[in-house]
Amino acid sequence: MKILLINPNTNEDTTRMMVSIARQHAPQHWNMVGLTQRNSATVINTPELLEIARQEILVRAAQGEFEDVDAVIVSAFGDP
Repeated sequence: MKILLINPNTNEDTTRMMVSIARQHAPQHWNMVGLTQRNSATVINTPELLEIARQEILVRAAQGEFEDVDAVIVSAFGDP
């Protein structure tokens, strides 16, 4: 099973950390891969930045970027 973990901000280090944590808790047969946003913010700390990140995810989904995965997780924490 291929699971796509999306980091809604643009920080590659955060994406690697999120994927590492997810792999520790996921079943071993899951292929966990990470994706970092391109046009979001380094840190999402306002409702406006959260909306920009949400819109990018929707655009990428509409463009078919997530079609080769079995599931998508938007990995985020907090409520700006």
